[in-house]
Amino acid sequence: MLPGSLISAVGMALVFIPATMAAIGGVAPEQGGLASGIVNTTYQIGRLRTRRF
Repeated sequence: MLPGSLISAVGMALVFIPATMAAIGGVAPEQGGLASGIVNTTYQIGRLRTRRF
């Protein structure tokens, strides 16, 4: 279980951080909070859709 968790953590760092920077970096400073909220909400919805029960 630990190796899978480590691989997942590295993958998240390699994908989520650059994607967040790209999404938030392309908006006006006064809309940064809105962009951040949209990115985080989309991430949470994606996690729910791929969650195994």
